[in-house]
Amino acid sequence: MSQHQARVPAGVTTGGQFARDRRSTSTVTLAPDTAAGQPDEADGEVRRVVDQARSAARFASRRTGQDSDDIAGDAILAMVESNNRGRPWTAMSRGEINTIVPRIAYRKMSGLNSGEDFEGFRRFRAEVARIEQSENRVVGDAEADRIADRVRMSMPPKRRPKIGYHRPSRDRTDVRIDAQPTDGLLGVDVDYLSAADDSEDIEQSAFAYRLAEIEQIRHQEGRWAAMTVLRPAPLPQPNLLSEQQATELRRQVTRMGGARAVAMAWREGRASPQAAAAYFAAFGEIDDTGRDQVAETFMLAGTSENTDRVFSEVVSNATRRRPAGGR
Repeated sequence: MSQHQARVPAGVTTGGQFARDRRSTSTVTLAPDTAAGQPDEADGEVRRVVDQARSAARFASRRTGQDSDDIAGDAILAMVESNNRGRPWTAMSRGEINTIVPRIAYRKMSGLNSGEDFEGFRRFRAEVARIEQSENRVVGDAEADRIADRVRMSMPPKRRPKIGYHRPSRDRTDVRIDAQPTDGLLGVDVDYLSAADDSEDIEQSAFAYRLAEIEQIRHQEGRWAAMTVLRPAPLPQPNLLSEQQATELRRQVTRMGGARAVAMAWREGRASPQAAAAYFAAFGEIDDTGRDQVAETFMLAGTSENTDRVFSEVVSNATRRRPAGGR
């Protein structure tokens, strides 16, 4: 006679408990007050939380390069632990989930935040983005490995990242959500979130984290990359412009009234072909949809002075650098 319990059909609850942490064992038993085949009242809320965690993990994965399933799994475990401490699933708001998930992603990325690995990863991401935008396709795993190798070998021998630096790793850090800030980001205290009665406090915490995340990206990748967190848009293509071309583009846009004025003219259909060619040159070959996204994102900069500053930085990001010591 088999010693194994019969498999429970999908969708049938067993009344069990998740493991409290990674090192504990699950105590799944059939609760006496749960009829087989009868949905648990919390099932819908659990699905909502899990779906939101997965959605947030996909976004965080695009920003950090970490594995989205890995991020979602750690986030769900953190919320299960919160539930085990007495916080109901219904109290876990979208804002709370969007706070926890990207923080986990940055925790997992923290192993890259020193020296060679981070610089290599930054260059790798820029090259992948350039290829995907210019060729309108997704870079596959095998091609990504080849790109990573080229980037690695292009760096000075003593400053090269380790082999496989671009691949998500499950072993970089032992992620645990607590009240300690990491890498300049605001800390998120899950115990505080569990005790919060006012969902507005959770939303404010999520907003504060969002600002910190954007500031982190601005510091590491520049203003434009940070602005695309709020409004998706193409990225400038590296090594696309000469220094002379970059200088001339800035002059042209200044003569046309500045970067904000050109963005407004494009939105209203008043921009001349010459103005559009100068304004979008740093982004390579993009269609009108991409140009609309670029113009809308420039408008996020606010004042004309700030928009001009962002435009100048975008042009710089697309400019080829002279070799050290070159004339």
